[in-house]
Amino acid sequence: MGPPMNGQTERVELVKQLIVQCGILRIVETGTFTANTTVWVATFGLPVTTVEINPRYFGFSRARLRQHDNVVAYEGNSIDFLRSLIAEPIDHTAPTLFYLDAHWLDYLPLREEIELITANFSSAVVVIDDFQVPDDPGYGFDDYGSDKRLSIDYLLQATTPPLAHSHAYMCQT
Repeated sequence: MGPPMNGQTERVELVKQLIVQCGILRIVETGTFTANTTVWVATFGLPVTTVEINPRYFGFSRARLRQHDNVVAYEGNSIDFLRSLIAEPIDHTAPTLFYLDAHWLDYLPLREEIELITANFSSAVVVIDDFQVPDDPGYGFDDYGSDKRLSIDYLLQATTPPLAHSHAYMCQT
């Protein structure tokens, strides 16, 4: 199949560094699609949980992921998935990498995903696929029209706890 993270080698390297330097103990992905990124993060040997809303892509990715004992794949929308993950008896303080890629045209749950993650996981490291990089005008990002541009302005409308408090998780990058 294709390379992880849409073939963006710099992002792959950055995520690899985040996993190592932040002491990530669990990976959560929203938007499995065909599982290219999921297969790659599974190679780190950490528990990986992923969700895909499209039944066809879910079936395909689940078949691809069968050989990875450390991956659990769910079918459904990312918001319900995150709510069920929050309800699980897991360590919500463990350093967890969230790779958010469950956005497509009319379905844009990113703000609510961020709200759920920041309110419930004190050591979350969040990477958002297809997000605008302000200092790189050549970097492609998703823009679905009015109030649906994956940018800092879009995220600033989310209701999140202050991230600069002393209890906020900071890794050494």
